[in-house]
Amino acid sequence: MPMPRSTVNFVPSSIGFLLNDISRTFRRHFDVKMAEYGLTQAQWRALLIIATRQGCTQRELADALEVQPISVARLLDRMVKGGWVKREPCPSDRRAHRLYLTSQCDPILEVAKSASQEILGRAHQGISEAELAHLADTLERIKNNLGKSS
Repeated sequence: MPMPRSTVNFVPSSIGFLLNDISRTFRRHFDVKMAEYGLTQAQWRALLIIATRQGCTQRELADALEVQPISVARLLDRMVKGGWVKREPCPSDRRAHRLYLTSQCDPILEVAKSASQEILGRAHQGISEAELAHLADTLERIKNNLGKSS
C-alpha cells in the first residue's frame, strides 16, 4: 500500500526562502567571477571573511563558513602554503591561531570588490536609494531579532 500524500499546503514564498534564494544567486554570480582567477568558493569565502575579520581564529572562521574546524584547517594549510594567509599564535590561548591575510591577497581583494560592486549594481537596478536604505534597515532589524535569545 503506498504512503498517503501530504495534505499540507506549503508555499515557499516567505521572506526566509526569498533571502536564501537571493543569497544563493549572489554567490553563484560571485563564483563565476572568482573562478576566472582560479579561486574556489571555499577559498574566496574564507579570504573575504578573514578580510573583514582580520585576526579571527580558525574556530571563528569555521563558524562563519558553517563548516567543521578540520575542514578549515585543511583549507588554511593550503592557503598558508600558497602565501595567502598567515597564522599567528593567539596571545590569550596557546592552542589557537589568529588569521591574517598577506599582501599577496590585495589584487584578489580588488577583484572581489569590483565583482561585488558589479553584481550589486545589477541587483539594485530600478530601486531607489531610499528603498535600499529602508531595506537595509529592515534586514538589520530582522537579523537582530533572530540573534536574540528566545
